[in-house]
Amino acid sequence: MQMGGAEKVVEVLHDLYPGAPIFTSAYDPEAMPASYRAWDIRTSFLQKLPLKRKTHRAALLMYPAAFESFDLSPFDLVISSSSAFSKGVITQPHTTHICYTHSPMRYAWATQSYVEKERLSSPLRTLLAPGLHYLRTWDAIAAMRVDRYIANSSAIARRIRKFYRREAEVLHPPVDTERFQIAPRSEVGDYGILASRLVPYKRVDLAVRAFTKLNRPLKVIGTGRGMEELKAMAGPTIEFLGYVSDEELPGLIARAKMYLMPGEEDFGIAPVEANAAGVPVVAFAAGGALDVQVEGKSGFLFRPQTVDGLCEAVERAYAHEWDPETIRQNAMRFDVPSFRAKFQHVVATTTPGDRRDEIPDRRKARNEPPRDGDRRRVVVRQGQPTWFDRRIHIVGNDGRTVVAERTGPDAPSDIVSVEAPTRMITVSSLPAVETPASAFTPIPSVPERATAPKSEVDSTASHESSRSSHEASVAQNPAETAQQELLRDELSSAERAPLSASRMILDALAREGGLKEPHLNGHHTNGNGSGH
Repeated sequence: MQMGGAEKVVEVLHDLYPGAPIFTSAYDPEAMPASYRAWDIRTSFLQKLPLKRKTHRAALLMYPAAFESFDLSPFDLVISSSSAFSKGVITQPHTTHICYTHSPMRYAWATQSYVEKERLSSPLRTLLAPGLHYLRTWDAIAAMRVDRYIANSSAIARRIRKFYRREAEVLHPPVDTERFQIAPRSEVGDYGILASRLVPYKRVDLAVRAFTKLNRPLKVIGTGRGMEELKAMAGPTIEFLGYVSDEELPGLIARAKMYLMPGEEDFGIAPVEANAAGVPVVAFAAGGALDVQVEGKSGFLFRPQTVDGLCEAVERAYAHEWDPETIRQNAMRFDVPSFRAKFQHVVATTTPGDRRDEIPDRRKARNEPPRDGDRRRVVVRQGQPTWFDRRIHIVGNDGRTVVAERTGPDAPSDIVSVEAPTRMITVSSLPAVETPASAFTPIPSVPERATAPKSEVDSTASHESSRSSHEASVAQNPAETAQQELLRDELSSAERAPLSASRMILDALAREGGLKEPHLNGHHTNGNGSGH
């Protein structure tokens, strides 16, 4: 029904499996590229609706039934490209279902922010509430039909974990970087540019207001129901180009001074295309931009999401000296060949009923290595800090306080995601040392358990005496005896030896967060005795 980043992913998947039919709710050949007309596209009963472009939103509650109506029993592999309904197709036991997820259903799981951005009236919100409740229920059930989830960014992986209770591997969307080349410096203009559907949640209004306020030129590419409202608020420096062909687009972007992404995108293919043309990106610091943009190298991230916040970032971008080749190299991480190879590996390693990505019961598997998305916390187990996170944190000048984070050793952004605020106590050297704010402190992995040799200090008479008195005391308390035996069995010599250092760590943690003595189950309590 409309062209966007998700459709570009479908194009690459179709190239991988050219003989596979494509099932969709409805299809308008006039709204899609001419090349699609050669594909085997099969539609649902929604195709029969009159004026599909105008009525597809009104038919929202019919979409679950539309996708469930497809007979996919002849197929051994089903790949759904989903931001709402397509993952809900029903497959048979012999079929492998892999879902490439652009986002969980936004209006179902982020209802409040969605209706605010869409500026829906209170009566309409009231009318929508029962329908959205139905969609949330259906979506939770439909999420269980997928064998393996692939997320298009770290932000989407976190949403999948939150809403569907499933782990998702991150595979960024493919970007045709070869279509975009660096323009000669003599041809680069002074205008900003953005290409987007003109709908409220894209926040194109921020870019229009900011460039109007700065009296700088901006070219807006795209169409949508927000076009007239945007034109009404635009100043004389704003130019609306409407639809631009695939042949014209690369040149327009390559000659721009910067590319704008004022809204939160799940990933954002267009900004990567701009980077491929050597054009810096000014983007809101959330969502996929945190995975893509390298601050000061490929663009600038701004916060808060206001006109003034965007104006400040735009002025910095105009004043900054950019290296187009460095910017392009950032984009090459997301090229099509890389996506193809990684996706084929996913297909080759997935089987029907695969549930490797189900979130384990952490209470039953406390010694598993931490994984991305685990709750950010530290517990002190037998005097040793155990970190339930593999993220890299940027430590402040006091050597202990986390001021920002990265989601991996190669992650480019130093901005904390608004979806995942950090509350963490980091213990570096004690006493605290002066550490540059840009220094990165890797989170230690959980130490391997080792068989502990018998301590040599047992040979002293005084220790023998203390052991005897201890055994006499615990014999009077069977429950405490069992706990002490468990503690003795679990501790390795490496864990028992640095008792003074452990006490220093415990004292430091207590000073930072009110941490009390650790329990044997690996959790700690706060000041009022309740568990974190």
